[in-house]
Amino acid sequence: SEIKDLDAVHSTSIQTQITDIPADGITPLATTLRDIGKYFATGEIGNLTLHPAAPSPKPVSVDEVFSKADGKTSHTIKNATCGTGKTCTNTLAAPILGYCQKSFAILVSDGLPNYDREINDHLRDYTGDCSKKKLCDSSPNSKNLPWRALTAIGTTCNSPNWNNIACQNGTKAGRIYEARGSDYLDDVAQALYEMDLRPSLDAEKKKLNHTKNNLITYAIGLADSSLQTDSVLSDAAKVGGGKFYFAGDSNTLAAALDDTISEISAKVGSSSSVAANSSKLENGSVIYQAKFDSAGWVGSFSAFPLSTSEDSNGNGALDIDEDVNNNGKLDAGVPGSRIWNAVEHFPAHADRNIVTYNTASAAGADFNCKGLSDSQKTILDIGGDCTSVSDRGIWRLNYLRGDYSHEQKHPNRKDDDNIRTGSDLIFRNRTYLDKLSNAISPDPWLLGDIVNSDPVFVGAENYGYATLPGSEGSTYPEFVLNNKERKKMVYLGANDGMLHGFDASASGADAGKEILAYVPNAVFNQLRSLSDPAYNHVYSVDGSPRVADAYFDSAWHTVLLGSTGAGGKAIFALDVTDPAQFSSSKVLWEISNTNSPKADDLNTDTTIARGFSYNLGFTLPQSSVVKMQDGSWAAVVANGYASSNNLAVLYIIDIKTGTLLKAFDTKQGSLTKPNGLSTPIAADTNRDKMADVIYAGDLQGNLWKFDVSSSNKSLWKIAYGSDAAPAPLFKACANASDCDNTLQAITGKPQVGNVGTSQNSSGHMVYFGSGKYFEDVDNDVSNAQTQTFYGIWDHNSAVSRISLQAQTVIARVSKGGFNLGATSDNAVDYSKQNGWYLDLLEPSASTSIGERVISTPLLRDGRIIFETLIPIPPITSEVCGAGADGTSWLIEVDAITGKRLPPTGAPWDISGDGVIDANDLISVIIDGKSIDIAPSAKQSTVGGVDTPGVVSNGKLEYKYTSGSKEGELEVTIEQGSSATSTGSRQSWRQISR
Repeated sequence: SEIKDLDAVHSTSIQTQITDIPADGITPLATTLRDIGKYFATGEIGNLTLHPAAPSPKPVSVDEVFSKADGKTSHTIKNATCGTGKTCTNTLAAPILGYCQKSFAILVSDGLPNYDREINDHLRDYTGDCSKKKLCDSSPNSKNLPWRALTAIGTTCNSPNWNNIACQNGTKAGRIYEARGSDYLDDVAQALYEMDLRPSLDAEKKKLNHTKNNLITYAIGLADSSLQTDSVLSDAAKVGGGKFYFAGDSNTLAAALDDTISEISAKVGSSSSVAANSSKLENGSVIYQAKFDSAGWVGSFSAFPLSTSEDSNGNGALDIDEDVNNNGKLDAGVPGSRIWNAVEHFPAHADRNIVTYNTASAAGADFNCKGLSDSQKTILDIGGDCTSVSDRGIWRLNYLRGDYSHEQKHPNRKDDDNIRTGSDLIFRNRTYLDKLSNAISPDPWLLGDIVNSDPVFVGAENYGYATLPGSEGSTYPEFVLNNKERKKMVYLGANDGMLHGFDASASGADAGKEILAYVPNAVFNQLRSLSDPAYNHVYSVDGSPRVADAYFDSAWHTVLLGSTGAGGKAIFALDVTDPAQFSSSKVLWEISNTNSPKADDLNTDTTIARGFSYNLGFTLPQSSVVKMQDGSWAAVVANGYASSNNLAVLYIIDIKTGTLLKAFDTKQGSLTKPNGLSTPIAADTNRDKMADVIYAGDLQGNLWKFDVSSSNKSLWKIAYGSDAAPAPLFKACANASDCDNTLQAITGKPQVGNVGTSQNSSGHMVYFGSGKYFEDVDNDVSNAQTQTFYGIWDHNSAVSRISLQAQTVIARVSKGGFNLGATSDNAVDYSKQNGWYLDLLEPSASTSIGERVISTPLLRDGRIIFETLIPIPPITSEVCGAGADGTSWLIEVDAITGKRLPPTGAPWDISGDGVIDANDLISVIIDGKSIDIAPSAKQSTVGGVDTPGVVSNGKLEYKYTSGSKEGELEVTIEQGSSATSTGSRQSWRQISR
């Protein structure tokens, strides 16, 4: 039984006393698992809910659920004896202490079930094997029931002669059972997996977090070959959420136990984000998932295939744990068996292609001793001329590249460490241990934790630049064609000090292999701590990269813009046109608050905001690559948070040289009222493939509009106000009558789209949410104010909240195993109003306190789609931790009005039947009447999530989210879209008319 906090494991040992079992080899599997379930329900005083996802779930008391077949109380589980002269009670302490706790049972058996029928009618045939699936054998058969021949005597399970017809004991045709055997094990396992064993514990937090205290069952079959495939053990593991192993000898038993513990350990990892290699579900579609484990601050990055069809039998080639819909088959859109984990495909440390930025030469350099500047060598304690074999600084440098020869042994490791055998073992160990303290391969585990960096896939994208005038447009089709077969890559940052580029192929010699890595100069101070045995977690390359095409030096290039995120105040640009030929010469530039390719850009001021040293903060916002109206190709960069001047500043930077082209000073922010600009979006409003306007929010609730529509960059300006006193397009606040005291921070990237006919097609709509979640104080929701999602009409005049139409959350309901929400459908009168807003408060406000929007919304087929985040409130006695998990709501409404979608446009397949129809509507009470409407909100089942990855497949589309709970992928199936872009992979947006 394990607490979610990966550093705090609550383990409990019990002694079972099942009084009716003689010591002659009886194997009562089902009754044993039932009693284990009763143990985990210790402390529950309410009812348990059987078949919770059924149309009519059944509440039953704990004693009744776990009673014997005759209705009497099941065997009592007692404390271990206290010893001579000691007094103890038979009352066990409740083993489940919090809503986040995960509980597991591992069944190890060398025989078939016998004396195993004392299961009551609540659990018998719970799986429906007899009544629904018709898999049971109801005829007398001495092979299946050797204990007693079936007779006509007795029609209930209380009769002296039980028979498998009256008792539904689930014996299956052709399956072997011993005396008084049964097939009840899978029934009990499925019930314990589906039920919440402690529904009264942390009920509000469970509702908030869409979780439950269930029991996951693993099973290992020993020796008997009949246990290898179709057996009661394998069935139980399948429906019990776990996995089945067969062990033919002691070695395979040990391996099975290790694998089981590793599987359990994996279920408590956290995830960061997903990326897709395609916007359309087709053969070759792959989902990439980033994960981290805070127990050792390690990361994983894995690829999973997406299924487009089933085999002739309607089944996919899946292991049990991969059937995420639990229907015995691989459904279209559901991730299949993992293809690779990149951590297993790192080259040898001397062979890795790692580069950095040498500030002395203002150019890229190899990440080796000869490539480093003197200041970089000093930071790593490298002395001499790079030839000394005893230079500990060189050892450290090699350690960072992956060398383990001077790495300490792990003090908690149980198995032998045969690779760390030398002397001078001085650096931090990078062995990743499972819960048995055995090393998980590979060792060392080189990939650091991936927390805030979203992966980006780069293949043969076409950004449509063929319509540009001159040589740019005429040569772009050839560039796209020439790169059609280039190495497919996926890039992301990790807190091991590097941006990594992995081969994104699903197969082949290089699949999952690290092809390149970049170490920003700005994180060298963090590198030393990575090798320290007393390491405390630090962020380094924590930002999300963006990739797009750009034209310079009379040729097209594919450029990656990266940042250090929470790890530092820096941005960088790499030429990744041909990753197979990547070298230090492909590093374009790096800018930080201490270094810039053009020294004057650090400190020279035409306004107070110009210098990077004054105003470049922690670069959590993402940048964009765009073509400007003056013909330049540029990086559009927000200054981020916690800069020296605490202002909100936008930078336009030459994409090739890193030279500052323009700085926009909003003049908002001070030491007492810190500010910073968030992720911008550049929009092309006239379809010429060049940026016309840029929108970005800041920490003080201002949504800024930057006018860059002139071919003369000296005329680029903040759209409203004056140079001396710039004004925002909109100020976000919770109360229009007290705006200055209820300001709402804007940290997510806005989205931009067309207007509707109501607005006569003038201007365009801007969509964004409010809220932030990157400081420790953001976990504290005790005094959190209401946050809001906005859709405002920009028609070249400033907008205020008072001119917007309010939409509201009107109901929350449960259906099909999901928590769902409904919103209002108020009309927007664009002759008088300038858009709409939706306050993020549900009818029971206590379960939505602190709800906010921090991720990028998507605009698809007339729908605006966004994820909210609700952190867990901090409580001093909270065993699950504060703010570490949380939950999210996926919300979809009409983009122009914010209204809920019409019943014919219900977004999600709630019923799970593969179609979206009236079965996916929800019933709510409006004006005293019950009506069926389309849901507008769906709660995540995997904790707090980011912007989903979207893949379409004909009339349906699939949204993939990777949350903070368990490291699982959640798949949401919904109505298809006519949109040609997912929105999430764009670096900037073209507004079509």
